Amino acid sequence: MARDLAVLPHQKRQSPGVQIFAPLARLRDEVDHWFDDVPQFLQQLQMGKFRLPVSPPAVDMRETEDGYQLTAEVPGVDAKDVDVSVVDGMIRIAGEKKDEREEKDRDFTFSERSYGSFERYIALPSDADLDSIKANSKNGVLKITVTRDKSAEDGKRRIPVEPG
Repeated sequence: MARDLAVLPHQKRQSPGVQIFAPLARLRDEVDHWFDDVPQFLQQLQMGKFRLPVSPPAVDMRETEDGYQLTAEVPGVDAKDVDVSVVDGMIRIAGEKKDEREEKDRDFTFSERSYGSFERYIALPSDADLDSIKANSKNGVLKITVTRDKSAEDGKRRIPVEPG
């Protein structure tokens, strides 16, 4: 019985009131630590050393009579800042969004810049003709046209499955 009441050296007895607030004290320490890191983050952001991630573009893909039509939303991204390529049977859409804003008044000038990049892969059907892919961008909408490879359809064959 005496062993149950003994306090081991690594344990401290605390009143119930202190134990209740211990999680809140840890939370406060975490928040304080986070606020200590914010000035460094803002300094990196202002110096252009940190790039904000941009969410990948929303993509619609529909089948047409001749092939496939992909439409991707890339608002605020110039056509020269979008890269469309084919990688391992997938279309890769990548780009960089640059936003600069400046306001001038009599007494002050406000300037703000933000940059971010995005990347998205879309798997192409097996009958896609990779050599005929065309892309154009207008008003923040990227359209990619993929025609079908007629010889790919001819390459299909059914394999019989035998029992046992």
